[in-house]
Amino acid sequence: MSHVLELHGVSVAHAAGAPVLSDIHLPIARGFTGVVGANGAGKTTLLRVLAGALQPTEGAVRRARRDLVVALVPQESPAITGDVRALAEADAGSAAELRGRLGLEVEALARWPTLSPGERQRWAIGAALAREPDVLCLDEPTNHIDAAARALLVAALRRFGGAGVVVSHDRALLDALCHTTVRLHEGRASVFAGGYGAAHDAWTRQRRAAEDAHAAARSAARAAEARRADARRTHVEAVHAVAVQHHAIAQDAAGRGGQQRCFGAPKSGFVGVGQRG
Repeated sequence: MSHVLELHGVSVAHAAGAPVLSDIHLPIARGFTGVVGANGAGKTTLLRVLAGALQPTEGAVRRARRDLVVALVPQESPAITGDVRALAEADAGSAAELRGRLGLEVEALARWPTLSPGERQRWAIGAALAREPDVLCLDEPTNHIDAAARALLVAALRRFGGAGVVVSHDRALLDALCHTTVRLHEGRASVFAGGYGAAHDAWTRQRRAAEDAHAAARSAARAAEARRADARRTHVEAVHAVAVQHHAIAQDAAGRGGQQRCFGAPKSGFVGVGQRG
């Protein structure tokens, strides 16, 4: 699988704060790659770095060729862009077909301010697809859309032949589109094969294995400490026994010495029987 984009040692830090992304190595191939993680994990930051909208603090973004076309569709599309107008005004059959696949009506642009966020987002995604980019970066594309619009969007995205990167909390979308899932956690990126379901199972197994290994290491450390404590206790008891034995020997020797003094030879100065003064 050839790589269209590749991040090499990418880190992003804002001001003096801790890095949002740290030493990211990530290849992007054709087909869709999903990006998941908790709020604030750096998903949108990663997407903007891939699209060239944000320069990393460290590292590099390598493109397969210089003229690579990258389209970025942010979460919100408050204003009509030139690409949206171009899609609406194009008479080519491909543009009309794309509008039809996404359920877009040209007349709707006249009431753009009153369109729902989901409708504006579909126009923005359609305009990005109309450019036929090499890389399509989508940030939460299914926010604010109903089930019918979502089905149209998924069907249109499945026809995209380039490399796609989609940030989303929509697990069904990720399972439907993605061959690879990237999980951002504590500034690091972990890459898993498959959609969200397969990736979630994989990192859950990894977490449980790490927890089991940590528990085993703690148990082994406690057992080793218990053995050391037993050894120290045995040593202290042995030293104490030797000291008691030496003390007993010393007392016994002292007792025998006292008995010898009490029952020794009579002192001089006594007059024997039959001796005269």
